[in-house]
Amino acid sequence: AQASIEEYKQWKAAVVFEAITKGIDPNAPMRDSGISWIGKIPVGWTMCPIKRLTTKIGSGKTPSGGAEVYSDSGVLFLRSQNIYDTGLALDDVSHISDEIDNEMKNTRVEHKDVLLNITGGSIGRCCLYDLPDIRANVNQHVCILRTKQKELLPEFLRYFWNSSIGPVVVGYYQTGGNRQGLNFEQIGRVKVPLCSLETQKRIVDYLDKQCATINALIVEKQGLTEDTESYKRSMIYEVVTGKRKVV
Repeated sequence: AQASIEEYKQWKAAVVFEAITKGIDPNAPMRDSGISWIGKIPVGWTMCPIKRLTTKIGSGKTPSGGAEVYSDSGVLFLRSQNIYDTGLALDDVSHISDEIDNEMKNTRVEHKDVLLNITGGSIGRCCLYDLPDIRANVNQHVCILRTKQKELLPEFLRYFWNSSIGPVVVGYYQTGGNRQGLNFEQIGRVKVPLCSLETQKRIVDYLDKQCATINALIVEKQGLTEDTESYKRSMIYEVVTGKRKVV
């Protein structure tokens, strides 16, 4: 089951890669993109640096006082542990006060911002901020990518980072010695395959359906592994406490 989960994740990354770089028309004529890890792209597409397609590339900071100033309510304060390829994980999210948020107003998150982890073991994880009516801010480990939505859909850029391209880009630009990291200049130089907004929308709709199917399979296998692990722990407990006889 655990092996299947990894295979499903690799399958998902491959599906996303093919759609983001080749489109969803199997008969489209192709040309060389000029970038080894992209390969061929459809004729009519271009390769464009992210910095030309965004109005913001930047991250936040940790407020003075660190974790001591976090609270159970207020403005969401998103950290790398809240950012996953499958979306926001808010089970253990922190909050900051309005006063601290005002001090960090330049790093407020807007609806449909692309959030990208840029340091540590979770580098490259990426999702959309899809909570339109909830205020949020980020720390220094999360980069905000705000696209020019008349040129690049944020959903398309998110899938770009979710594909197998993401780890390749991270490996290419890795900095900081033993600690993985990306800086804003490097992120801005990364080139993405660019097609019309109409084509981007069709690709995003296609990937939403495909990824939902694969994610459901992953969740099913994860449930199986969790049930098996729970059964194992229960059996060990019963044996060592004498509640289960060993024949």
